[in-house]
Amino acid sequence: MKIESSNKKSFKRRFLILFLCALLLTAGCDSMLSADRSHVVYIKDYSLYYAEIDAERVRTRELTSLQEAFAEAQDLYQEQRIANSIMEQTILAGDGSFVIYPKAQSLYFQKTDASEPVLINSDAQLQYMISNDFEELICLTDNLELIRYTIDSGEQQTIASDVYEFFASPDTDLLYYMTNDEELLFAEGDRLNQLIDRGSIEIKHFSEDYKTVYYTKDDSLYKKEVDSASEKILSDDSRILKIYDSGEFYYLKRAPIALEFDRFFVDDMLERDQSSEYIPSGSFPSREDYESYEEYQSALEQESAYTRMMVRNELRSRSEANNLHYMGLTLYYYNGSESVKVLDNIAGREHEVFPGHLINIAADNEKAIAVYNYLDPAEPVRLSQLNDLIYYSLSDFLHLAFARNAQLHLVREDQATALAEPIHYQSHYSDLTSFHP
Repeated sequence: MKIESSNKKSFKRRFLILFLCALLLTAGCDSMLSADRSHVVYIKDYSLYYAEIDAERVRTRELTSLQEAFAEAQDLYQEQRIANSIMEQTILAGDGSFVIYPKAQSLYFQKTDASEPVLINSDAQLQYMISNDFEELICLTDNLELIRYTIDSGEQQTIASDVYEFFASPDTDLLYYMTNDEELLFAEGDRLNQLIDRGSIEIKHFSEDYKTVYYTKDDSLYKKEVDSASEKILSDDSRILKIYDSGEFYYLKRAPIALEFDRFFVDDMLERDQSSEYIPSGSFPSREDYESYEEYQSALEQESAYTRMMVRNELRSRSEANNLHYMGLTLYYYNGSESVKVLDNIAGREHEVFPGHLINIAADNEKAIAVYNYLDPAEPVRLSQLNDLIYYSLSDFLHLAFARNAQLHLVREDQATALAEPIHYQSHYSDLTSFHP
């Protein structure tokens, strides 16, 4: 009988949760459910509410009015964006015992069984996060102070000033932060402002326990472990793709590629281009210069066709001068002690150091990714096949041409295997967005 009663209570509680969530959804409310599913925080009628759920009923109470935040909203769309933003910045304790929320450029703490909120900080909050045990809050304020706030006691500790960004371990015991003086600093407990490095630094990876950080500076990759000096791992101009806790990583290097015209292209538009009599006006068509939209559209199409012809002429002239190159990329794998070349001819546009043609497809311990290799054509591309696409430079043209023969490769450490037949894109330039996973 006790088990049956318990099951009935459990079912009834689940029903209440589902009913409340459905009610909030139909009312267009933004909501957040606590980890133990005992409380819901939501926005309704420009106020923040919470609901406590037990086996028998739902008890609801208004926490605070948010009318001021919505004051300048002009329509329902703006109101929804404001509500989404507030909920994204709201923190609900795992057991539903308290809420932290932004209001009027300040940050507040409020227990769900108390009526009055407690002000944490009156400065606008640029960034904040709570520890995974919900005992400490790390805040970066608008005046660039990094603060540690203890939930139970309400005590605050200023860790550093002039900070514009911080990173914290899930328990918030380890902090890394960047200052406007281009310093990367570290804090652990009472050890504050431990200098790691200076310069134009970009964080690349933290180990799972946050005791190791990888960062780049001056085109080099560094590794820093707690209580150890920074170690330079890679010193050439490279782009890091994926770093693993074990110390291995993938990276790309620029590699100019000499192109053989006949291997990649069939010039089936030479006669047409040579017979063109179109004379450009010297300026891009403007709608005000034409009586009808049809005339304006025709002028645009003629100008675009002329631009494409000039790009094809540049392709031909460079080929005749043996000066047809493309800035490709080469994929390397660093195994912890040395770098191994994995795959050549990964194409990206000349103005891109790192194209988005990488897919992380496996768990970190498997060290597997997938990349697209453009420059191994299954067959040459006829220039007429690209004539309906939009391109304004030779770089754009080559990018489109190579995309027609892109081949997906699975990479596991230092081995690459082709996975599929070439993938063709024949419609519009924007279709290539699907090439950027």
